[in-house]
Amino acid sequence: MEYVEIFALQEGVAYKNFVLAPFGGNVGINTSSPAYPLHIGNSAHVTTGGVWTNASSGEYKTDVKQLSAEKAMDALTQLKPVEFAYKADSQEKHVGFIAEDAPDIVATKDRKGMSPMDVVAVLTKVVQEQQKFIREQKEIVQKQHKTISELSERVAELKNKLK
Repeated sequence: MEYVEIFALQEGVAYKNFVLAPFGGNVGINTSSPAYPLHIGNSAHVTTGGVWTNASSGEYKTDVKQLSAEKAMDALTQLKPVEFAYKADSQEKHVGFIAEDAPDIVATKDRKGMSPMDVVAVLTKVVQEQQKFIREQKEIVQKQHKTISELSERVAELKNKLK
């Protein structure tokens, strides 16, 4: 197997910074024609504004099926949001999840990471179901309000007849 090694040079006891394309241009991994400052094959890229974008085209996917509301709700209830700092930078605080504690549907196979888009999909499905429930409840309340108004009118009529 042939490959090229790229590494930072050591100067004294410290390594120098390793910089790719310091004067412009794009860096590609698994692509010979990167279209973004960092372009990883067909899977992801980073824009000049620093926005990370995951590939989401149906062209790259197989075995696509709808996420069930039950599965999404189960995953959401298992997520345990935490506050933390990374060991490498204990001064900067973050919020998120511990991958080892996350449900399988949002954790990586090695249980060391999570895909934010997986969490977004779970949240989206749960919110959609909640919106459906809210609409149904709104209809019930409107019908009950109408019934109460009609019954109030009838009670008023009956009171008038009794006078």
